[in-house]
Amino acid sequence: MLMLLALGSEVDRIYRAALRSFTPDDIAEAFAATKGITVPGQLRAMVMADPRPLAKEFSRLAPNRRRIPIQRWTVRRITLTAILAGVALVAVISAILSLKAAGFRP
Repeated sequence: MLMLLALGSEVDRIYRAALRSFTPDDIAEAFAATKGITVPGQLRAMVMADPRPLAKEFSRLAPNRRRIPIQRWTVRRITLTAILAGVALVAVISAILSLKAAGFRP
């Protein structure tokens, strides 16, 4: 919404208006969590056609915040996925062996 409003106004003015509803940290978090401009195609084209770097200007006004990695593969995520897959495999094999031992024949 900030990007849309900034197309017809000044970034500073829109940022000040946003501060009436959100904290500076909320706005910084929103820009830290997005890698690109996530808007519908027509609005994206309008934002890209605007000569001002709107996202950078909003990020400059908001407090500094480390980028928030969303849906990124890390060593921790890969390890947890492998462990979960291993546990699921053991559970399936155990269920099959239990069914066979009970006399189930497909």
